[in-house]
Amino acid sequence: MTVVETRVQVNFQTNPILLERARKIVKANNLDMSKSFNLFLETIVATEQIPVMTEDELLKERLFRQLKAEYQAGNMIPLEEVKDEYNL
Repeated sequence: MTVVETRVQVNFQTNPILLERARKIVKANNLDMSKSFNLFLETIVATEQIPVMTEDELLKERLFRQLKAEYQAGNMIPLEEVKDEYNL
């Protein structure tokens, strides 16, 4: 018996800058946007969870990456200066 797979097109609105950044990452991982969204949907169904970070977790991740980049670039502040500035 032959199984016919039906496809449906989904449209949604998003930030164009966010979309372009995501496209670059998806392409760098040898995927296209359709395949990446399908993998996302398959993950939701397989795990019965939404595999995304909360806004708070996203903020923490961005800050961590920013701090890591500054550290790797040699942009460090001595601990004593941080303690003095933040009254620690």
